[in-house]
Amino acid sequence: MFKKEKYNTLIKSNNFHDFLDKILQNVKIDCVDYKLKNGFIAFLEETKVNERFSVISAFGRFVNDDLSFNICASEIDILSIVYMKKDGMFLKTKYIDIVTKNNQDVFLYLEFEEELCKEDQEKFKRIITHIKNIIIDKDWNSNLKNIITKVKSFEPLDKTVLDVLEFSAKENKESLELVEIIQTDAAVVSTLLKVANSALFGFKNKVDDLDNLVSLLGINMTISLVLAHGVENRMKMDFSVYGHDENTFTNLTYNKITFLNLWLSSINIELRNKLMIPVILSNIGKYIISQEIVSMNLKEDFLNDYSDKSISVYDIEKKYCNISSLDVTALLLNYWGISQSIINDIQNHKKLEILNTLFNTRENFSEQSIHDGICKAKQYGFNIEVLENSIEEFRNKI
Repeated sequence: MFKKEKYNTLIKSNNFHDFLDKILQNVKIDCVDYKLKNGFIAFLEETKVNERFSVISAFGRFVNDDLSFNICASEIDILSIVYMKKDGMFLKTKYIDIVTKNNQDVFLYLEFEEELCKEDQEKFKRIITHIKNIIIDKDWNSNLKNIITKVKSFEPLDKTVLDVLEFSAKENKESLELVEIIQTDAAVVSTLLKVANSALFGFKNKVDDLDNLVSLLGINMTISLVLAHGVENRMKMDFSVYGHDENTFTNLTYNKITFLNLWLSSINIELRNKLMIPVILSNIGKYIISQEIVSMNLKEDFLNDYSDKSISVYDIEKKYCNISSLDVTALLLNYWGISQSIINDIQNHKKLEILNTLFNTRENFSEQSIHDGICKAKQYGFNIEVLENSIEEFRNKI
């Protein structure tokens, strides 16, 4: 049974992101009699489909657990009508709706196990109408809009990085082709050679040419390092709100790449390769959060809260910006056209969560972060012996 007062209590905070998250949680509970199968609620960037509209979701929340979301041709036509009329519509077992607030579209997509009768459709639409009115009436904090503006201010990734990303999607990858893509970009080649000759890899002999580098590092590691360089090249910002400089963030990324290679190479090569790119991209939202905190002159306040390790970093970020760096990452990657599967891994993959526990902006491979990482791995049922051996091997490398 829908309880109007419960939804009213959701808007006591100005945090629009938290509100959307709670909306789906409560809709799932309140609409249990309708047998809700799954659902998605998201902020939308560019709402165009085909020649008329093309939907690009910034970030969202799912009712189901598999994080799959697709929209078919017939739903696109419905979405076009909904966007123009601003009135939700049922399409057999699915419901599509859009509400606009301050030039920001929120997209609601729900699917039921079976088609609702007309009476239930009307009851359900009354629930959604109330929620839409809450969104429209509430004077939401402007921080989220500032974040979206910053995301849109970033230039596209360099051509070399985009070509390497396209190459990474191929089933059959040849090292010679990768070398041909990279060799014309002197800055990328210089960075790769510098990293390859660092203590992280510990090669006995100096690596001084690209062919040898790709052979030693492997195709997937090379792809990952090129992407890391490309992202860092786009993100020249102040990281001091997290108590670090730019080099610390770069080292954090390279440490995670190296550890991932040590941890998964002997047990699951395919998973290692799959997670390389998500590992690199997982922290980029912090670049934008940092810029927003500095622009609001709240650096000292943020640092004070950040020093309290009993509060999660994501919660502190949301306190100041109404959005976590994890969701800002999703915003930026959607804007850059990065694969949705990569975004899903960044937000939800448990092995990536372990990596981010071992190597994070507060505790970069400290005794405490190692302890926390092992505890989390036990919680998820991972092979602890393999993880501990990888930890020891990484210790020896550094």
